[in-house]
Order: sequence, then C-alpha cells, then structure tokens
Amino acid sequence: MVVHLAAAGVRTAVPAVALPPALEQGISEAYARLGRDTGRTDPDVAVRSSATAEDLPEASFAGQQESR
Repeated sequence: MVVHLAAAGVRTAVPAVALPPALEQGISEAYARLGRDTGRTDPDVAVRSSATAEDLPEASFAGQQESR
C-alpha cells in the first residue's frame, strides 16, 4: 500500500515540474517528427529507464514500472 501512495505522489509531482524550454522544445520537435515519420497525428510512445544495470539477467527490473 505504501508503494501505491508513493506512486500517486510521483504522478502528481512530476507533471508539476517545468522542463527547461530547450528540452521541452526538443521533445516536442522529436515527437512531431515521429508523427510525420509514422503517418500518425498522435503516435504512441514508451519511456524507459536508462539504469545501467537494468537489463542484467540477475538484476532485471522489466515489468516493474507502471505504464499508461
């Protein structure tokens, strides 16, 4: 139950943080380019961690993160 409360807090906190304008512009431009390249106006995307040990066989975290 504590994990669910922490996750709810993160879902509230993360969108409230403003990105640096250059980063926001870069993300928006890349997303628009993806839409043009795929022929979709609202393409689906997935974001994953870049943790260095995430894909090691003895330390896989695959499937532990919630997706929306």
